[in-house]
Amino acid sequence: SWLEQVQKILLSIFQNPESRFTSQSDELYLDLVSFGTGGMFVSDTAGSPIMFSARPLMELYVAEDISGRIDTVFRRFKMTSRQAVSIWGKDAPEDAKKNVEGMRGEAKVPVLHAVFPTDDPMPVPLTKYPMPWCSVFVSESDKKVMGRKSGYHEMPYLIARWRVDGGEVYGRGPGDDALADQ
Repeated sequence: SWLEQVQKILLSIFQNPESRFTSQSDELYLDLVSFGTGGMFVSDTAGSPIMFSARPLMELYVAEDISGRIDTVFRRFKMTSRQAVSIWGKDAPEDAKKNVEGMRGEAKVPVLHAVFPTDDPMPVPLTKYPMPWCSVFVSESDKKVMGRKSGYHEMPYLIARWRVDGGEVYGRGPGDDALADQ
């Protein structure tokens, strides 16, 4: 009975159009086959208990732990000034605040999202489960942390790799065979 309930819950999440699982997993697979590495961000957002977002490989910088598992992700991306001010308010990048004041809210600003394991898991109010994954957003232009440090119970970035040889962090896929030998 319990397994059936869990199955229904999971299927309702994955089949919910708001979660975007179907379209985003397709994007992940295209990157995985083409480049050998694909990344997806999984978060809880308004409108859906879970939202999937395939991230372009050019945004992601990853590192492994001693066992060869991806445990650190730096995502470098741009967002509109309006979005940055909406999320971080007074802690938003200075150029984003100036853009919004100057009626240029759609101008983009560079942002860095870092997720990595922490030796000092953050306690969570009202629960006994600490968050072992630290999450920090940094304004690239101001070189300052935006908002407060937060965390996750699990690594929110799913990084898939097709084939990884010893000493490699990024994978290699069938798309490598199409590249010219150098």
